[in-house]
Amino acid sequence: MPQSVVLLAPPAASPLTGGYLYNRLIAEHLETDGRARYRWVSRRDLVPLLSQLGARPPLTPAVVDSLYFTLGPLQRQPRKPRLAMVLLCHVIPWQFWPKLPEPGSIDRYLAGVAGIVTTSLATTAELRHTLAERRIPLPVAACPPGVDLDRFSPAVAPHRSTASHAALTVLTVANVQGEKGYLFLLEALADLRALPWRWRIAGDCAVEPETVVRLRARVAELGLEQRVELLGALAGAALVAEYQRADLMVLATERESFGMALVEALACAVPVLVSDLAGTAEALASTGGGVLVPTGERMAWRRALRSLLTDPQRRAQLRQRALDARGKLQTWDAAAQRFVAAIARIVAQAA
Repeated sequence: MPQSVVLLAPPAASPLTGGYLYNRLIAEHLETDGRARYRWVSRRDLVPLLSQLGARPPLTPAVVDSLYFTLGPLQRQPRKPRLAMVLLCHVIPWQFWPKLPEPGSIDRYLAGVAGIVTTSLATTAELRHTLAERRIPLPVAACPPGVDLDRFSPAVAPHRSTASHAALTVLTVANVQGEKGYLFLLEALADLRALPWRWRIAGDCAVEPETVVRLRARVAELGLEQRVELLGALAGAALVAEYQRADLMVLATERESFGMALVEALACAVPVLVSDLAGTAEALASTGGGVLVPTGERMAWRRALRSLLTDPQRRAQLRQRALDARGKLQTWDAAAQRFVAAIARIVAQAA
């Protein structure tokens, strides 16, 4: 077991983004016994810091967030013999590069890396395929997120899932970005304006201001200002309260490596409707409390939304499945133990 893990990430543009929450919660569950430190370091300062860590005995595991590499490989990779650099991939970085990777760029990107930890089995499978194609013998381990079952719990008061006339609350928890499918979902809901629903959006509006402007403008064009509310980024009790008052959690995202908000919703016994992606399917796998819908297919989304908005028994069934599966959800403590065990295996191979 490594004596101490240093987890490094670039300064957060939005500290409530799933990746940053994952890092912070993993570190919090390890720092009590001194096994983890979480530091925000600029991209410019990363390589010098890694060189310093590599000069310190004993072998120091440095877990480097793949967010550093969304612009491409670092100019210089550390090659210190006393440094075990482990890459933490919330997503696969080269998918975000401005242009397709040049020949050898992925190999340079992985130079000096002892192994990779991902936050989902879906990402692990994709990375292993890429590594096998390039004959790069790096170990890859999946360490999915956990959930705080003490905080994220069902509402104490009886739920309104059997109500037939009251407006149902549709909740989305995600930063307001184009790839999260907000404009697409708005159009699908607008097709069902005859049904009693209201849509509450809990997500940072500062990440992509242009998307927020377009969303607000389209809401106004559709005359839905009284039914759609942007709440901004929420955390703590305010976020839990939104889950507990929701009838349905909906996320029409185009890309998702896992979906921590989906698991939080299920922990609160909220039925989930989400794009059918490998990561989201993994997040829902052990619960039965969610419905997967083909990504970007408006008619399929409209049918699924209509079904859940008009069928209280179906919502109640999904809610009960989520309640029954709460005990199967991984806690953050278990996730942290899995994380540090994976780092230990990688460090042992690098030693």
